[in-house]
Amino acid sequence: MRTFRGCVLRNLLAAAVVLSASVTALAQSYPNRPIRIVVGFAPGGTADVVARIFATRLPETLGQQVFIENKAGAGGTIAHAIAAQAPADGYTYVLATNSTFAIAPHLYRSLPYEEKALVSVALVTSSGMALCVHPSVPARSVAELITLAKSQPGALNFATAGLGATSHLATELFMSMADVRMSHVPYRAGSQAVQAVVAGDVQLAFVDVHVAQSLMTAGRVRILGVTSLARNPLTPDIPTVSESGLSGFEMATTTGLFAPAGVAPDIVRRMEKDVVAVLQRPEVADQYTKLSFDVLAKGQTALDAHVQSESAKWGKVIRERGIKITQ
Repeated sequence: MRTFRGCVLRNLLAAAVVLSASVTALAQSYPNRPIRIVVGFAPGGTADVVARIFATRLPETLGQQVFIENKAGAGGTIAHAIAAQAPADGYTYVLATNSTFAIAPHLYRSLPYEEKALVSVALVTSSGMALCVHPSVPARSVAELITLAKSQPGALNFATAGLGATSHLATELFMSMADVRMSHVPYRAGSQAVQAVVAGDVQLAFVDVHVAQSLMTAGRVRILGVTSLARNPLTPDIPTVSESGLSGFEMATTTGLFAPAGVAPDIVRRMEKDVVAVLQRPEVADQYTKLSFDVLAKGQTALDAHVQSESAKWGKVIRERGIKITQ
């Protein structure tokens, strides 16, 4: 009996050693072909811009090409599903925003993937937004906009990139804190929402700061405030929404890189290390800064904690505002 048990234990130990050796060998030979990063939003959007900047530099450390695949739709959940269903071999990742990894689980009755189907790799960037109004809107400050909205409940229309988008949640938080009511006009993409404000089809929208700044310079919109707690370097003369009467108001679009669950830990750590290293390069950080992105450049642990905190914050807003997507 003892001999039999000893034989079984030796075989199990040998199998474990072989498995460990094969995983190590796999990680050492990784990568040996191009890597795909799926982005759940259209080209030119926040996630797409963020992904393309660091993806162009990753081949220098990985030794393989990294290409972006845009799969827009359903608040980024289509791209999440593609990544979740991809082979767990380290050759498919998804660059997501908090609208997908923190907001979508509270909005949709069901998702085309399990929440644990993806694992964190790296926390990439954060970017504030700007509260923009069409020049015809008489309000020239956040306080004046709140007064105007209270005098005409529901009369002001705001554009967003769709139900549950960060631009939508920012406005819902604004309305909740200011105790005002405005009318939602959702579009399929952020660029369409911006154009609606520029054309005067709607009165206001929360817009990425670098986009808003160029439109303000051209006289196409007026910026009333930014959503970060500190003033933005691109618009230093524009106050924050928080300092303009809504103390504590904050909204940022954050991005994170995820991999399918089951990817070998050594491969995930390799990608985490290389992505963080690329983000920390001065010339790369400068590219992001010029577009008003804050480089976070943190690993798995930080992204896990961020997902939890963002989920708690926006889940509360969604519940209190009664926001629902039924499909």
